[in-house]
Amino acid sequence: MPETLAGRPSDRVLKAEIDADFVEDVSVLVQEDQKGAVLNIAVDLHPADLASLITHLPADEGRSLLRWLPEPHAAEVLPELEDDFRAELLETFSSERISTFIDALDTDDAADVLADLPDEVVAEVLPELEDEDEIRDLLRYDEESAGGIMETDYVSVSETMTVAEATEEVRRLAEEVDPVYVVYVVAGADRLVGVVSLK
Repeated sequence: MPETLAGRPSDRVLKAEIDADFVEDVSVLVQEDQKGAVLNIAVDLHPADLASLITHLPADEGRSLLRWLPEPHAAEVLPELEDDFRAELLETFSSERISTFIDALDTDDAADVLADLPDEVVAEVLPELEDEDEIRDLLRYDEESAGGIMETDYVSVSETMTVAEATEEVRRLAEEVDPVYVVYVVAGADRLVGVVSLK
């Protein structure tokens, strides 16, 4: 009976039949350089299922599949891959391409991906990132510590704002921070005075 991999809620396929026959079919398509056919299959898979597929392909074929993926899809797959395997896959990518993937991730995931790459690659990639300073700060922490898993993007409003002003500020910042669950109310030099749940 083929193994069914559970996925998170998504608009894409939640579960995929990732069995030996499926992997073999995709492998043949990759070997034959059938990029369009492979992408038709890959973009409909949930990122966790796609990561499983890449993991079960020979390394060079998995790397080809990752290389063919549109950057947003590739970025979603990276956090789903095992650390060592992900680092192995990325070793032949240029620092520019890696930085494009990393920029599409939340800062905590970006730091996790970078933490497993060689120091010389990290040194090349970091200066190219939009959130360089935040990611550099996160890299100082162990991946499993509170500092290593925290998200640095958040929405805050001043306690002196009117409801209308605060609502407008939340709308503006929500375009950059997704998803938004809470709004932090701050005073003075960003001193926390309260938290408002969006529920």
